[in-house]
Amino acid sequence: MIVFIVAIIGIFAAVFAYMTISHSLDLTATSIDNSVGNLEGYSVFVFEGNNTTRQKNKSNVDRILDRASNLLNLNQEEEKKNDKDTVAANVTNVNQVFKDKDCKVYNFKVGDYDAYSRGQIYERGNQKVGVLSINEATLQEALASKYAQLKVENPGITEEMLHKTSVKNPTIQMKNIQNYITNLRVNNKADILIIVAPRQEVLEVVDKIDCLIAKSVKEDIPDEGKSINDVYIMRVPEAGKIGAILSSPAKMMQGSVFSKVAK
Repeated sequence: MIVFIVAIIGIFAAVFAYMTISHSLDLTATSIDNSVGNLEGYSVFVFEGNNTTRQKNKSNVDRILDRASNLLNLNQEEEKKNDKDTVAANVTNVNQVFKDKDCKVYNFKVGDYDAYSRGQIYERGNQKVGVLSINEATLQEALASKYAQLKVENPGITEEMLHKTSVKNPTIQMKNIQNYITNLRVNNKADILIIVAPRQEVLEVVDKIDCLIAKSVKEDIPDEGKSINDVYIMRVPEAGKIGAILSSPAKMMQGSVFSKVAK
């Protein structure tokens, strides 16, 4: 009996430590973390998910926590509470979550890669957000041109090196993409610049952006996103879920995925 009690205490301690260390927002959150408080001066980019289910390789810690949670019936109790106090997330009610906290809200299409093919500016008060979408055909052409050029200049280059090498003399297609970015950033004075693309590899042919929303990202990018080399990268959520990227006045970004919101 004593051993069992000690084991239960150990499980609670592990769960508490895990939750304390982790600063990620709950992927099925019913509302924004209350500790955020008033979001005046913040901006949020909200978009509807249209992706497929992502296969995840759970760590040993996650497996242990799942077992502990099931043992203590924590999942069942939480689900009952959510069913009673929440509704399914959609763009409208997620927008309202942020508007209620005085946050500037922007809505983007992430399933139409031609929607912002020449770039578009959105204004909220004195802030400007630029969005550029790049479709799969344009991305493939840009990447193919980059690799072909690099192979000519460096016959012995390996496939791995191709993905890590920048282009000294961009092709016409790549110049067009970068010109749109320059136009948004310099001529339209965008404070934040977002790329919407099918794959994370688009970062190999663009620069001077703040955020990428892509349907396909590398395994080390969690669902709620991650900042790499000053670019915040987030995967488009699954169909039926809503993605949101919160940006502070200093452009520190944090993403979350909503399946439910509080009533």
